[in-house]
Amino acid sequence: MKRSGSGENSLAGEAWVCSAVTGRSLGRVALAEAEDVFEALRHARSAARGWAGALGETRRSAAGRLVAEIDRRRVEIARLLAEEVGVPITPLVTSRSVERSDARRGAHGVSGRVVAWNDPMAGTADLILPALLAGQACVLVVAPEIALSGSVLADAVHAAGLPAGLVAVLPGGPAAAETLLAAGVDAGARWGEPERAAASVLLTPDVDLGPFLTALPGDSLAGNGQYPRDRARILVPRGRFAEIVEAVTEVSAALRVGDPRDPGVQIGPVIDDWNLEALEAAIACAWRAGARVTLGGARHRGWEDGCFLEPTVVAGADPLSPAVHPPVPGPLLALIPYEGEQRDAKRMARRAGLRIDAAWGANGLEALGGRGARGAEFGAGLAIETAVLAARSS
Repeated sequence: MKRSGSGENSLAGEAWVCSAVTGRSLGRVALAEAEDVFEALRHARSAARGWAGALGETRRSAAGRLVAEIDRRRVEIARLLAEEVGVPITPLVTSRSVERSDARRGAHGVSGRVVAWNDPMAGTADLILPALLAGQACVLVVAPEIALSGSVLADAVHAAGLPAGLVAVLPGGPAAAETLLAAGVDAGARWGEPERAAASVLLTPDVDLGPFLTALPGDSLAGNGQYPRDRARILVPRGRFAEIVEAVTEVSAALRVGDPRDPGVQIGPVIDDWNLEALEAAIACAWRAGARVTLGGARHRGWEDGCFLEPTVVAGADPLSPAVHPPVPGPLLALIPYEGEQRDAKRMARRAGLRIDAAWGANGLEALGGRGARGAEFGAGLAIETAVLAARSS
């Protein structure tokens, strides 16, 4: 694994990366240990001192070069992500908005980020580029499951000709991640899997179902339902519950399941057997508690070697059941009825630990918590494209 400005491969420890499609090994990667993280931070702090004083045009030029290098590698990254995580290689686009990343004013030392396997590349680029533009150095620890695509990102960083040590992309496990966040970085955070804290969407009693159903695949099942901000828990007014369950089931049943490297596929496998078994257990628990499984609920036939689950819709799930919270990444939609008005649904969600960050009503989508519609952010290709376009608009 290369660091920015260096062709060295001094990382200790190894891990195998396996295909979510076939279960076969894709390769072996070197993993960062504590001393590797400390070394990257030393180089980053040294680089940050000079970078903080760089002219704005210099920073923009460097960010532009990095965008160009990522763009050149987009197909390679997408193909690797399809194997590593199961994300379809071709996006299904119904609408698209590019979210602009605004860099904070004023340089602020070293930014440290931990990138989980289920928010690869789009989130990663969104972390690096604003840091560069703000005058920061950046150290990323990338989950071992996406280490191969992460290595291509590291190659892009190296090829962009950034100052030595300014950006480091390290594949590492929990120990490396904890080392980074405990090492006194000036801005540090996790990015990805921990964010998937039962993200939910609220449907109002007067919801116009057309726009909601059009956006459903990308808004709730992006990347096979594994992305950290997928709104896979849907709060539905009791008076329209049967109607909405039927409509969501019909839309989900139409999604094509298969090899994520096939351009026509919309749902690929989940990342590994553990996730697949956890999904099966959550569905079974919801069914035993009285919920209806209106679609799926079983492994997809014909793909026994991979980690494939049929798109699944669970209706009437208890908000505290494993099918709802804590969420297991995968193509599982849980429809939860609520009585009364929106405020009643919000109270129920708070009690259950659900995070409602959007509401669909008569006039479309209303963002809650600072995040609006992502349109159909569906698949590895669009995730990379979104990151590249966001950087160009900065």
